[in-house]
Amino acid sequence: MFRFKQFELDDCHCGMKLGTDSVALGAWTEIQSSARTALDVGAGSGVLALMLAQRAPQLLAVGLEYDAGAACDCRRNFAASPWAGRLTVVEGNFQDYCPDVPIDLIISNPPYFASGPEAPSEERALARHEGSLNYFSLVEFAALRLSDEGSLAMILPAEKYDDALFRAEMARLKLRRLAWLLPSEGKRPIRVMMQFMRRDGHCHQETIAVRRGAAMTSAFATLTRDFYL
Repeated sequence: MFRFKQFELDDCHCGMKLGTDSVALGAWTEIQSSARTALDVGAGSGVLALMLAQRAPQLLAVGLEYDAGAACDCRRNFAASPWAGRLTVVEGNFQDYCPDVPIDLIISNPPYFASGPEAPSEERALARHEGSLNYFSLVEFAALRLSDEGSLAMILPAEKYDDALFRAEMARLKLRRLAWLLPSEGKRPIRVMMQFMRRDGHCHQETIAVRRGAAMTSAFATLTRDFYL
């Protein structure tokens, strides 16, 4: 059981366990004051939806998860949280998901290994390796399902940046926020966080280092201060 300041997280049935990537994305993603609906695609334990629910009391969030074990963890985590009434789990393929209304915020930490050896367990392989859920299918999904003022936020390996940007531009989604995530100061970025909207405008850009030596940097500590104990 992983304990945050306002909720607890059990990911015992999830192929991919809780990591820095999801916590960084959940804390960094901008939530418009007008946003009312959010969708966490490939929800796993539900950490992203839980973080959004903590940050925005007006949001109704759905955790969409294909794997039955992970969906079970997600339901349990949602039910035990202070925001159970605003959180729902849907089990199934995200491409089959048809919301009743357009979505104001789609967020995801998608699988990103397109090749190479798969993990020894089926659950971990599903969570780590690209199948129907990947950054380009997310872009296509968002182009169909986002509201006029909605946004898509995701975290990817840094080397996927150019292709993700190209695919979003082809889908007429504009990059509005960008953050390069460094494992420690002085290192090259290993992750990139991107947030797209339908309308064009200024793109806010920043670089965030997670650690300085063995300790968190002040920037990362500030970003995650509402969550980490």
